[in-house]
Amino acid sequence: MQDKKDTLALITISLNYILGLLGVIAFLLVIFKGAIWLHDNVYPVISFTLFSFTFITVISSIALLISRKTRDFGAFGLIISSYSLGFTLWLWSLIMAKLLAGTVWLLIGVLLAAVGVIPIALIAAALQSEWSIAINILIMGAVTLVLRFAGFAFISDLEETEDIINTKQEEKRQKAAKPTDSQMQRNYEALVKSQGMSEEEAIKMQTQVMKANRLEREKLRANEDAGANKEMMDTLAENYPDREAMQKAALKQILKMEEKKNNQ
Repeated sequence: MQDKKDTLALITISLNYILGLLGVIAFLLVIFKGAIWLHDNVYPVISFTLFSFTFITVISSIALLISRKTRDFGAFGLIISSYSLGFTLWLWSLIMAKLLAGTVWLLIGVLLAAVGVIPIALIAAALQSEWSIAINILIMGAVTLVLRFAGFAFISDLEETEDIINTKQEEKRQKAAKPTDSQMQRNYEALVKSQGMSEEEAIKMQTQVMKANRLEREKLRANEDAGANKEMMDTLAENYPDREAMQKAALKQILKMEEKKNNQ
């Protein structure tokens, strides 16, 4: 899930840059070419393209939301579609702010993190009783927010589900860590029943016993290695009276023993 979240973050950052660049171009056009020129020559093409993309993306995302396996892709689709619809709303508000409020208020709206043109266009339309424009802005804004929040809500639900799955898997691993050998299982049950221990205390004691047994085996193995080394040195002393030759032969034997031990 984390990889998919990183991908979504990358996509949203890229969209912000692309839409930001388009917004700068649209702002320059509305200043130098005029709002009417932008409305007649640019807005129809962009609005048709983005509305079509939003409609197709939303329908596809709803279909993907049905299955849990593809629900994350559906959530991402809703978020991305909110960006396309949001830019359409912003472009429409840019034109309306210039026509209804004037250049000064348009500049103020752009300075308010760019999205300020939307409330300025809404207020200007309401003050001039252009109710169809105001309602259009409200509906597009509401749909944009619904798509954005719905997408993030589904992602949050998927994260909670993934946390639950991870918790259950961790519980299974802890359960698997209990003694599985028949004798160890009998010892475990005896500790619980006869000694009056709780389950956690019995597991803790069983773990300590296993650790002590492992240390004892390591100690015995070390003693065996020490005995084998002494026996090897005695044999070398008998076969190699010369000290330097004995050291070389001892080194060779030690290397062989280490190699054998590593292979085991």
